[in-house]
Amino acid sequence: RLEVLIKLDPRNDTAAALMAELMLRSNNYDKAVQQFQRTLNDKPDNYPVLAKLIDFFRRNNQLDKAQDYIARAEKKASNFNDAGLCFCRGELHKYNRNPRLALAEFNKAKKSGQWAEQSLGHMID
Repeated sequence: RLEVLIKLDPRNDTAAALMAELMLRSNNYDKAVQQFQRTLNDKPDNYPVLAKLIDFFRRNNQLDKAQDYIARAEKKASNFNDAGLCFCRGELHKYNRNPRLALAEFNKAKKSGQWAEQSLGHMID
């Protein structure tokens, strides 16, 4: 059903993210990454999808690919300190073992209700 929804409305970010999540859970990693990438090509500032893609890259030792997506999101962002962008940068810094930079970004992100809980979790971890 998600496939039909995506065909009818290719810009439906929620359906695309759900489809990618289902593909990840069914170990169909290549198609999941393609779905994440399609979503981020259309909307580079889709921070929930970007955060999932960064985590996927970490688990697959491909963090070097994440920096390009961060750069695209930064170009698209109207506010360089947007909480979602700060969270994604914090995640990337954490996984690249830059704790000081990661904490600074998570500290900015935790001021947003949407990103507070996840940011605090990463700060404690």
